[in-house]
Amino acid sequence: MVRAVLERSRSRTGRHQELKAAFIVGGGAVKPVKLDPLRAVRVGTTYSRGEAFEMNVDLGKNDFLALVRLNRNSAGRLSGVIVLYDSSGREVLRAVIRKRKIRHSRGDPSLGILVHEIVRTMGLESIITRSQYRD
Repeated sequence: MVRAVLERSRSRTGRHQELKAAFIVGGGAVKPVKLDPLRAVRVGTTYSRGEAFEMNVDLGKNDFLALVRLNRNSAGRLSGVIVLYDSSGREVLRAVIRKRKIRHSRGDPSLGILVHEIVRTMGLESIITRSQYRD
């Protein structure tokens, strides 16, 4: 089991936004983690408006959990982190998003194709202009 935080919040003025999402990657598919009201615990948000939940996610033997954290600031710039965990809970890849680019930070670069699939699933292809993980 791996701990995941799901959050969508914004500041009082609406200029800053925070999104934390989780995806299960395995078997050739990227599936978003659904909020389970029985296992989720409400936690504090980054900004004042919105909600956040913490829950444990069960993974299969060959599955990965992708935790995505995106932040949009007052200038409209998107920054964030994509972290991949294996089924035992070890971090196997970390990629950062800054200035509309995805950059490999640490971990196994051969898993970068999974990062590209997550970006495609989230609909961020039009925002991200450069990536070290493109086909």
